[in-house]
Amino acid sequence: MFCDAVNLRFAEKAAAAGAQGIIAIGGGGGGHAGTINHLTLVAAIRRGFDGTIVMAGAVGSGADVRAAEIPGADPYMGTRFIATHESGAAPAYKEMLVQARSGDLLYTPNVNGVPASWLKPSMRSHGLDPENLPRRESGARGYAHLPEGVVPWSNLWSAGQGVEMIDAICPVAELVDQVEREYRAACAVPVFHARAR
Repeated sequence: MFCDAVNLRFAEKAAAAGAQGIIAIGGGGGGHAGTINHLTLVAAIRRGFDGTIVMAGAVGSGADVRAAEIPGADPYMGTRFIATHESGAAPAYKEMLVQARSGDLLYTPNVNGVPASWLKPSMRSHGLDPENLPRRESGARGYAHLPEGVVPWSNLWSAGQGVEMIDAICPVAELVDQVEREYRAACAVPVFHARAR
């Protein structure tokens, strides 16, 4: 069993419940993400967990894949694969990801009650003002606070800061080849370790 953890408290709960792996979703991740830098979150989890740790959140290139390996994590790349030909996402969603940059994201609990990263252009396309979102009543269920027909993740779209790496909609095979080239280039760069003095 693998469990998402957006902070150390959730990671500790997952480990106590017997999780084999923890997906550390740090700041900059799409959907439900945390606010802690993913490198910090991975390191904090590793101190008390020997299982598999997956680093998620703003992983958008082969260099990021290499960066995940250094603290002993496996990478998880989400947003970047949405903008592929094989993805089942709506064509307008894919195109929005190509056009978006990290400044086009809003991290807020005011969509479905739990903090998540949302595309501001998607909000605007439904008549929502990202700077003045309707508030969800505490304990409320459903999406009555949103305009009729707006359903998070179905037609109100999320993304992570990995949008910075998306330039085009491409086949998965092409994206994988590109990430592999970026990864190999990153592995060729020496990693310098600070020496104790």
